[in-house]
Amino acid sequence: MNNKNKKNFVNISILLVISIAATVFMLPKGKINEFSNYKIGMLAPEKVVSPFDFEILRSDEELKDVRAKVRSTVLPVFVYTDTLNLNLYRNYSKFYKKFDALRSMKVNLDVIKEKQDFYAVKRDSLIKKDSIDFLANKMALDSICSSYNKEMSSNELAFKKKYFLEFNELNSMPLLSNNEFRKRIGYYLRRHVNDQFLNVSKKSIFNRELGKLMVMTPSDTLVKNITDYNDIEKKNEDNLDFLVNNYITDVDNDSLKYWKKIISAFAKPNVFFDKILTERMILKAQNGVPLARGLVNKGEEIVAKNMLITKDIYDKLNSLDRKIKEKAESEMSKNFIGKINFRNIGGKTILVSLFYIVLIVMLFFNRSEFFFSTKKMILIFLLILIQLAAIYFSAKYVENYSPYLVLMPVTSILIGIFFDLRTAFAGTVILTMLGSLIVGNSYTFVFIPLFSGIVTIYGVNRIRDIFQFIYKTFVYTFFGLLIPAIGFQLLLTTGNNQFGTIFLHCSINAVITPLLALALLSLIEILFKMPTDITLLQLSDMSRPLLKKLQIEAPGTSHHSIVVGNLAEAAAEAINANSLLARVGAYYHDIGKTFKPAYFVENQKNIGNKHDKMAPNMSALILSNHVKEGAKLAHEYKLPEVIIDFIKTHHGTSRMEFFYNKAVNQAKDPESKINESIYKYPGPKPQTKETAIVMLSDIVEAKSRTETNANIDRFRQIINEIILKRLETGELDECNLKINDLSKIREAMIPVLTGMYHSRIVYPEKNNEPQAKEKLDENS
Repeated sequence: MNNKNKKNFVNISILLVISIAATVFMLPKGKINEFSNYKIGMLAPEKVVSPFDFEILRSDEELKDVRAKVRSTVLPVFVYTDTLNLNLYRNYSKFYKKFDALRSMKVNLDVIKEKQDFYAVKRDSLIKKDSIDFLANKMALDSICSSYNKEMSSNELAFKKKYFLEFNELNSMPLLSNNEFRKRIGYYLRRHVNDQFLNVSKKSIFNRELGKLMVMTPSDTLVKNITDYNDIEKKNEDNLDFLVNNYITDVDNDSLKYWKKIISAFAKPNVFFDKILTERMILKAQNGVPLARGLVNKGEEIVAKNMLITKDIYDKLNSLDRKIKEKAESEMSKNFIGKINFRNIGGKTILVSLFYIVLIVMLFFNRSEFFFSTKKMILIFLLILIQLAAIYFSAKYVENYSPYLVLMPVTSILIGIFFDLRTAFAGTVILTMLGSLIVGNSYTFVFIPLFSGIVTIYGVNRIRDIFQFIYKTFVYTFFGLLIPAIGFQLLLTTGNNQFGTIFLHCSINAVITPLLALALLSLIEILFKMPTDITLLQLSDMSRPLLKKLQIEAPGTSHHSIVVGNLAEAAAEAINANSLLARVGAYYHDIGKTFKPAYFVENQKNIGNKHDKMAPNMSALILSNHVKEGAKLAHEYKLPEVIIDFIKTHHGTSRMEFFYNKAVNQAKDPESKINESIYKYPGPKPQTKETAIVMLSDIVEAKSRTETNANIDRFRQIINEIILKRLETGELDECNLKINDLSKIREAMIPVLTGMYHSRIVYPEKNNEPQAKEKLDENS
């Protein structure tokens, strides 16, 4: 085992440990639920007898309904303040004293302002008579006015802060200076100083249909009828009736409005609704609701085999599940080192490890190109953990989480696109098994996500159009969920009451899946530098700058690359490899020849071979350099790494036989050894099936072009010789191609070669054509 493989095994071991630990953490704490598959309306698969006494717990919905009923029986809480209006009445006389003082100050200020206006009008004539007196009087007047203004503003602000009334608005009302009206309002306030009225409308009182309320006085707490009190609306009506019917029927509406404000300022509601106390009373009443509604004794039959599960039976089974889990958690707390249950954790670790080990073994024996790629192993483990985390958090925080909401097709699609169908199939199976353990031993969380995931990956395999991807993913996901849903409904239930919810969940999943998968495709492509088929199609466009550069600077190489692409595509399809990747890789494999195109035979037109006059080691250096220059150019144009791999590996570490033999023949001492490494390409050897196919296609195309009258048998012989040579030199040792794959590749290439290098018949000339040509020459 080389150092690279050792490092890869270490990385996989770390990934395995992290994945197992994370998955074990997400599994339910304690014992896994035994009756999570039982649903209302289905037939019980077995008889269930109570192993101990336990209480029948109310379901969340039932508990919610009971608490809502309890809430409707709680009386609203009000607080009565008996001294409020008495204190306000005592401030009433002070209010008018303050008001009159402000009014007097306002009158004085107006007189001063009139004098200022007088000085402003008579300014010119007064200056002429006695300018010094004028200026002195004006300055004194301005100083007094400024002082009055400041004092007035300060007093108005204090007035508003204390009485919540605007002085300027009240001052404009002539009736406010009427002492008789003031006294009558005072008598009215005095008569009603002990009135009790609510600060809210009776229409808005909490639970007003009960007809009662709880009133907290300074000395006691009383339950009173709502009819015992007037509310704020009734009090305002009484105030208005007093003003209109008795005193100010002949005044304008503004006066009426401000008198209402004054009465309201000194006769406030004194029975206040206390929302905080009411909420506390509600919470206390709801907390008093018992969580249980019955008892099941030990040995009592809960449900018989094939018996219809009703809501009452379902509640008993659910309560039994909870009790079993509580007992398991209680045992955990008694174990060594706090609450660690080594037996429980050990069992989970073994089960989880088995699933991950199966995946790793499958990749090692069947997909070694994935197994020995740290980047791809990180990606597949990351996708699995993200899907499991989504199931874990959804089951924990989403109420009534169903298997139809599991986004398994998203992960299946991503694995299928970035790996292959077999890996996606294995990953989907393992994911659904682990997901069902996280939810709690539910077989519906196995079959439904499994079926939808498998259907989707086969339905959207190798789609190269975004709109087709979205459409087909939606359709396959929807029906991949709906079809098993119908089966489970017919098999396990007797009614159709849940079908509407299931249909909605299938629709939600089908809408989210293509959009989320498309977003994650782009993200993974950027982070892991792994192109999708859509990106590869864009790279295959011959108008792209790098391919255009190859066409202009090395047209022979460009044509050669297109032919190699055709051969590689046919060969890849024959062995179910990625034919698009092979074709695109072939287009770019020789871009390094743009560095010195004239030194490659396919670009030498009407010129001699430059290598004839060169030393063989210099020729070998130029040829091998096109691999390095190609990789450098690919990085400059930001090609994906998988495409750059084709450039680096299309010659592998093979030897340039022509120049090596030339060097041997030119050697002065026949017994001297030639440095063979000079005549070898830098490599590495092909690591994937696709890069190996391009290597073979490159040699096959070049060799076939030297043949003049080749037929099918000759093409087969040429390909066999090339494959045998590469096997002997070990160039195909690291690419996971099997012997039967090589046979399929050979047979797939032959029709392409015969189509490109087919023979053409020579059409005979007509008898009169020479004569016509002679006449044409004479006329010219």
